[in-house]
Amino acid sequence: NPIPVSKEVNQADPRITGISNSLSAGAKAAIYPNPVTRTGNAMLKLENMEKGSYEITVSNTKGQKLSGRKILYGGGDNTFALPLNASWTAGLYTVSLVNEDSKKVINLPLIISD
Repeated sequence: NPIPVSKEVNQADPRITGISNSLSAGAKAAIYPNPVTRTGNAMLKLENMEKGSYEITVSNTKGQKLSGRKILYGGGDNTFALPLNASWTAGLYTVSLVNEDSKKVINLPLIISD
């Protein structure tokens, strides 16, 4: 199934763009910059999502989990660093965000470039 996403512009620096997945009632998850270079830093921005513990995982196109981390999201607007690795090849990856209480899953595409 295709992931419904839209272009996202970082309000603090409009030169940085990313991809977001609009959820319900103003809730949103976005990754920026996207694409990101292999040695760069990508951020996951959450807005008005359900409060709680989340697990963030990054998987390749074969569905293999490459990295992960747990975060505690207290609501509102928060930004978290994505666990990337400079040894990964350029290509398409999936960032999954799983609410550990409700088990809701949000998937976002991440493009890594050289």
